[in-house]
Amino acid sequence: MAYQDTPDVHTRAQEHLTKALNFQQMGMAASAEHELALARQLDPAIASDSRYQSLGLQRAEEQSQVETLKLPMRVAAILLLVDAGIHGLLWLPGRLDSGFLFWGLFQIGIDVFIAISLLRQNETVSRWTAYWAVFGVLGGGLVAIASAQVLILILQVAFSSALLLLVLGKPSTRRVAFAVVVYMIGYLGSLCGLFAWAVVR
Repeated sequence: MAYQDTPDVHTRAQEHLTKALNFQQMGMAASAEHELALARQLDPAIASDSRYQSLGLQRAEEQSQVETLKLPMRVAAILLLVDAGIHGLLWLPGRLDSGFLFWGLFQIGIDVFIAISLLRQNETVSRWTAYWAVFGVLGGGLVAIASAQVLILILQVAFSSALLLLVLGKPSTRRVAFAVVVYMIGYLGSLCGLFAWAVVR
């Protein structure tokens, strides 16, 4: 009797493995993991199946990619939150009676929204971050050029460049470090220059 049950158990385990592969292809990692657990419970020997092993390698590689992305996404989130804080504390109060108030609030809101999404490890937001960085350097850069504000231009270019280094390309510790250096020198350096110019003037 036990001999007759074995093929049926193996077949059911294979069915769960097939479902796991389908869920994995659809990006439903939790459902795939559930089906794998059912397959192992029914037939522990399924771990030697080539499809099971390939799925395990794929999941390990995806998990490794997620871990690799954590640092640049967190650093990008910090840069965005610092930018939002600087706008909120230093520049926004001076625009309360100007037409730039709405734009200032909009910029702070986008910075905070993208930063929170990056901290939640939402990889889709990396593309939004790149769009926001490009929009910032084009919009802010043109305004700075039109008003002949060199430090503002450098500040915006440095900020956008740091974000693009963090969210585009192959992530690495060296790339993150270079992005931070660009940010520190270009963004914070220009900000200090603006304060110094305001004091001297």
